[in-house]
Amino acid sequence: MNVSIPSSVSRIESVPTTPEGRIYTPMPTKSSENATDTTDTTTPPKRRRDALNESRVWQVYARRKYEEPLHEIGNVMADDVELARVYARTIFDEFSWVEMVIVPRETIVTVIAS
Repeated sequence: MNVSIPSSVSRIESVPTTPEGRIYTPMPTKSSENATDTTDTTTPPKRRRDALNESRVWQVYARRKYEEPLHEIGNVMADDVELARVYARTIFDEFSWVEMVIVPRETIVTVIAS
């Protein structure tokens, strides 16, 4: 049996999907003719840390069991201790920690330098 498709019917393209099988829809790109130049040449560019206004680095230590020692699990950037607590608890929530502490990086003292 031979079926002919009329020329007025558009061809159906395959839909791109992610490895999980979800339909992938790329975001539309901004046309260069509609783009406006927002570069300010009068002020020097700010570093990302300055732009976020987060200048202090806090080291994060935690343990999963009381008999384990504290392990360094990472660091967060925040201006004050309360924000650093929120960041540490939110970012490093992959385990059920029994204890988590934060220490300002500038207060760490090197005992033996290599």
